[in-house]
Amino acid sequence: MALRFDHTVSDRLSWNVFGQATVARSGTVEANNRAGFGGKVQLNDYLALEGEVSDGNLGVGAQALITYDDQKGKSTYFGYALDPDPTSFNPGLNNTGDGRFVAGSQQKISDNTRIYVENGYDVFDTQRTMTGTYGVDYTHSEFTEYSAVFEVGLIDDPVGGNFRRRALSLGYAYDNERTAAEGRLEYRRERGVDGNTSRDSDTVLFSGSMRHKLSESRRILASLDTVYTDSDNPAVNDAKFAEVSVGYAYRPIHHDRLNVLMRYRFVYDEYGQVITVGSRTDTRGPLQHSHIFSLDAEYDLNRRWSVGGKVGYRYSETAPVGTNDFTRNNALLLVANTRFHVTHKWDLLAEARLLEAEQADTSDAGMLFAVYRHVGGNAKLGVGYNMTNFSDDLADLTYDDGGFFVNLIAKF
Repeated sequence: MALRFDHTVSDRLSWNVFGQATVARSGTVEANNRAGFGGKVQLNDYLALEGEVSDGNLGVGAQALITYDDQKGKSTYFGYALDPDPTSFNPGLNNTGDGRFVAGSQQKISDNTRIYVENGYDVFDTQRTMTGTYGVDYTHSEFTEYSAVFEVGLIDDPVGGNFRRRALSLGYAYDNERTAAEGRLEYRRERGVDGNTSRDSDTVLFSGSMRHKLSESRRILASLDTVYTDSDNPAVNDAKFAEVSVGYAYRPIHHDRLNVLMRYRFVYDEYGQVITVGSRTDTRGPLQHSHIFSLDAEYDLNRRWSVGGKVGYRYSETAPVGTNDFTRNNALLLVANTRFHVTHKWDLLAEARLLEAEQADTSDAGMLFAVYRHVGGNAKLGVGYNMTNFSDDLADLTYDDGGFFVNLIAKF
C-alpha cells in the first residue's frame, strides 16, 4: 500500500512526501517498505531543478534532474538516477545498483513532429552499460499518429562477456468516433561472445489492439500480442508466445441495466507462465495451446443490487516446462456473483466459483469477497480475499491465486 502527498507552494516551488508498506508476503519474498520526499524548483522561465530521495528494505533510491526549456518547443535535461532495483532499467543483468547518469533532449520541429533522444551511462557497476535511445513522434492527421524509436547499447560484462544491443520499435495509433486501433512492432538484436559461447539473440515483439463501435449498443474488441526470441546462449531460453482475443460487447442504451461480453481467446505459450518463487526468483509454469470461450453478463436489479455470472470453457493441451509431452487439459468454469452498491462510489462483491478439470477429473469450488471504490467514471479499485486457489482466467494454469488481492478494473 502506498500514500503520497503533494503540495504546491507557488508557481515556482512544489514538494511531496510519500511512503509505502508491504502488507502481506509469503515464502522468502523480501518486504519492500519505503519512505521518501521530493520537490521541484523553477529557477526561472527556462531552468528547473527537481529531485527525490527515499530509503527502504531494498536500499536507497534517489534522482536529481536539471531541465532547460527554451519555451520554443525544445527541452534538455541531465541528471543522476539511483534505483534500488537496478534490474528495472537493464533486465537480465546482476548489477549492484550504484546509479547511472541520464541525459536527453526533445524538440518539437513542427506542429506534427517531435523528436527525442536519451542516453544512459551506468559506469559504477561491474556490468557497465551505455545506452542511447532515439525516437520520433509524427501526427499524420487528427486521427492518426506514427512513432519510431531506435535504441543502441553496449554492456561491458567481465563475468558473462560483453555484448551490444540494438533495438528498433515502430508504432501506429488511429482513433476516431467509431474505430480505435494501435500497434507496436519491435525488433531487438544482441551480439556478443562469452569465451567460446555465443551470446547472440534476436527478439521480435508485437502488441496491438482494436475497438470498433457497430452501434451505440454494440462493440467489437480485438487484440494480438506476440513474442519470439531465438538465442544462441544456452543460459537464455527461447520464447514463443502469442495471444489472440476477439470479443463482442453488448449494452443496450435504452435498457442499460444489462452488460454482456462474449470472447474467444487463443493462447500459444511455449515458454511457460512466469511464477515468482522466493526473493526475485522466477520459475516457469506449464506450456499450453489453448482455445478459450467465455460469456460474461451483469444485470442491475435496481440502484443497489446487481447480479452477474460467467461461463468459460478451455479446450487445450498442456505440457510440463522443458518437455514436449502435450496432453489434453480441458476445463469448465462457472461463476455467479452479486454486487451491492453501498453508495455511488463503493461496491461490495460476493462471488461463488466452480472449476471442473475434465482429464484430471477434479472439481474445485469456493467463494470470493471484495470491496471496490470507483475512481472517476472509467475505473474502480478493489481489495478482497479469494478462498479458492484458482483464477477466473482460464489461461492461468498455476493455481496460486488464493488469499488477498488488489484488483483494478477499467470500464468503457
